[in-house]
Parts: sequence; structure tokens; C-alpha cells
Amino acid sequence: SCRTRGRRGAHHASPGVDVHDRHGPRRRAGLNPSDSQFAPSLRPENATWLNRLQIDCGTVRFSPPASRNPGELYNFYANSGWVLVALDRSQEALQALERAQRIFPDDQFLYLIKGAAWQAAGRIQEAEQEFRAALRRGETANALYALGVAQANQGRYAEAAATMERAARASGSYKMFQLLGEVYLKMKQPQDALRAFDAAEQRSPYRGAGAA
Repeated sequence: SCRTRGRRGAHHASPGVDVHDRHGPRRRAGLNPSDSQFAPSLRPENATWLNRLQIDCGTVRFSPPASRNPGELYNFYANSGWVLVALDRSQEALQALERAQRIFPDDQFLYLIKGAAWQAAGRIQEAEQEFRAALRRGETANALYALGVAQANQGRYAEAAATMERAARASGSYKMFQLLGEVYLKMKQPQDALRAFDAAEQRSPYRGAGAA
């Protein structure tokens, strides 16, 4: 939906994360707008406008408002960082989020987005630090889920399963239970995996009347 120059192509979703064995193939999973709201997708209905205006998502710049109001500047830098993660411009996203944190340093949202930016850059340990910082500012299902995925990406499946159990039960999200089941499969615990998949099916909006 955007013009790009020498990049991997237009992105229609936020950077995911790779849940993988240390020596096995990677697969995309989790941390996208549909389940944890960490970063926006580039909406298909905007494609016509982006193409007509010749917007290059790899180089487009965001100008801060003329206002010196801290709230307005915070919103600008936080939102810019959020969008830049979705555009796969992690370093610029981190710079914007750092500026937002200088204004309001205790907003949990910023730590979650910074973690997503580090993940997109392949810096999983830094991402984990940000997710733990988010949790110190309040235990939420999204923060727990993000930490669990970061743990799984480092092959720490037992820790990841425990964290994701808490996230899934706190949120009731079928997608979180689904990923929890995949982690149990990595641990060769089929009974626990089946339990998680059953919980995901029970909560799925596509089950029963919801599938009609």
C-alpha cells in the first residue's frame, strides 16, 4: 500500500515475533494489532490514497507540532513511534519513544511499544527488558503476553508457558491460549497443549453461532 525503495516490501501488519527452536526454522507469530494492539497495521482502504499521494513509507517524515504543550508533544512522539514500528523503522521509532518518555516517563504503553521496536530489530533481550519495565508499572495481559513471547523467542519455553498462562487467563483471548498451546508443543507436553487449544476453541469467536 506504500511505495518503498529497496525494502522488503509494503507492510500490512506490525512486526510479529518469531517463536522458534534455537536450531529450527522460524515462524511468524503473535504481537500484532489483532491480538495485542502493540502496533497499527497499514489499513488496505488507505492504499489508494498512499499510492495517489506517492507516499514512501520508508522515508516519510513526521513533523512535531508547533505547540510546546507537553501533552501534545507527548502524543505526537508516542503516536509517531507507534506508526514507525509498523513501518519497520525501529531505530527511528525508538528515538521518538525516548522523546515521549522524557515527557511522561511512567506510561506503560511506551515500554510495550519500545519492546515491540526492539523485537522488530531482532534485539530480543532488550525487548524483554522493556516488557519487564512495563510490568513494573502494572500487570496487564498484554505486558505478560509480550514478555512470554520474548521468553519463548529465547528458547526459555518453561518460563514462557508460565507467563503466557497468566496472560491468557487474565485476558480470555483465544489467540493467547492458541500460542500457549504452541509453546507447550515445543516443550513436548501434548496434554497441556491440548488443554490450551481446547480453551482457545471455547473462546473463539468463530465457534458455534459466531461462525455463522
